[in-house]
Amino acid sequence: MTKEKRKAQRVDLSRKSTAKFKVPNDLDLALASIKNISSGGVCLLTSKNIDKGTIITLEFQLPGESGGVVVDGE
Repeated sequence: MTKEKRKAQRVDLSRKSTAKFKVPNDLDLALASIKNISSGGVCLLTSKNIDKGTIITLEFQLPGESGGVVVDGE
């Protein structure tokens, strides 16, 4: 059994939450599914190639919440 190395507990959101994101210098919003989320990050599943270190703007709504979230992150 592999020991978990993450500091923050992750919450599985598979099949429950989608997101839109924008890469700098790209005019279109792209779609992604949120696999899981924690206080340390978000795991996105997308067909768009995003280079490591790229800052993106992410828009999503958590299941059961009425308001949306917009964040910039790497």
